[in-house]
Amino acid sequence: IVEREGLVANAAAGEAVVRECMARLGEDLGREVEISARGLLTSVEFDLPGREPPADAVRRICHECYERGVILRAAAEGRRATVYFYPPLVVTADDIRAAFAAVTDALRVVVAAE
Repeated sequence: IVEREGLVANAAAGEAVVRECMARLGEDLGREVEISARGLLTSVEFDLPGREPPADAVRRICHECYERGVILRAAAEGRRATVYFYPPLVVTADDIRAAFAAVTDALRVVVAAE
């Protein structure tokens, strides 16, 4: 199924789109971000503002993303947050861009307003 459906090729093509979106995410938030990607298994790491406990900020990030139709995982270590993305292998470039637009909007609510 993986070969017949071209899922590996789709994941490879999707990685470029995800990296583009993640780089734009850092620009949109005005923050330095660290990007990690292997196909569609990706994460972005950034500093959290200091006004609330990191665990609370991470919970709010997940909630705000969920409210916008995106389910993801996030974790905090110290004042750094890591947001993990692992969409299905059948995801399209348009799906990725729409998800990152929602994630960017959610992150603005939580981390951009210091």
